[in-house]
Amino acid sequence: MAEMKGDSIRIVLVAKEEAERSFFGKHFAAYEKVILEEYPTLEDFRAQSPGKAYSGLVIDIRTLIRATAREKLFFSSLLDALPVIRVTRRPNSDSFSGLVESKDLGRGLSGKQILEAFINNLCREHIPCGVSSGEEQTTYLSAYLYFTADFEKERPIKATITDVSEEGCFVITSHECGSESTLSVVITVIKDSTPIPCQVRWVRPWKTDSRYLPGFGVSFERFEKNQLEELFDFLKK
Repeated sequence: MAEMKGDSIRIVLVAKEEAERSFFGKHFAAYEKVILEEYPTLEDFRAQSPGKAYSGLVIDIRTLIRATAREKLFFSSLLDALPVIRVTRRPNSDSFSGLVESKDLGRGLSGKQILEAFINNLCREHIPCGVSSGEEQTTYLSAYLYFTADFEKERPIKATITDVSEEGCFVITSHECGSESTLSVVITVIKDSTPIPCQVRWVRPWKTDSRYLPGFGVSFERFEKNQLEELFDFLKK
């Protein structure tokens, strides 16, 4: 799969049949700076999603109807995180119809026009974000955030972290920062309070009409000796 470049956006296409993925893939080929990930099922997407930031989801209606209960639960969580459009190809035709979830968009438009509006008006305006795999154990830990290297003089920001792994975590906070920002995190349950350097990978800003927790996903750059072991010993309890 291609890497993100410049202001490219990553959109997911989920369709069971290869012919359907090929059909919609050709329509996406007309748009520049769109990276399309294709999966036959929502479960396949869920398994490959960790560590990536997305701007939208396109799902074949027939595939959604045939999805398992677990997949439909995962789909419901995606509605809170991403712009979503349901599409269906008309039989023996090069046309299709689309329904954008929770948006007054697409009335009176053809399938191609709806897709164009979905990509340019919603996905390109959406700040790329990760999606919950539904497999994380919901554990919340207190943390201090430092945005400079002057740990003694800087007054840290109190925050909460969750979805913790050895690669990174999600920081729940209304503090604003840009993607690719750097910071250091002190996780209070770790006895060694040496700040852990981190890189912001994606952002979910605070909004008045949001239905999700604000914050940002970070990757851990490095740990001091025994910090990671101590963290996971705590999470196992």
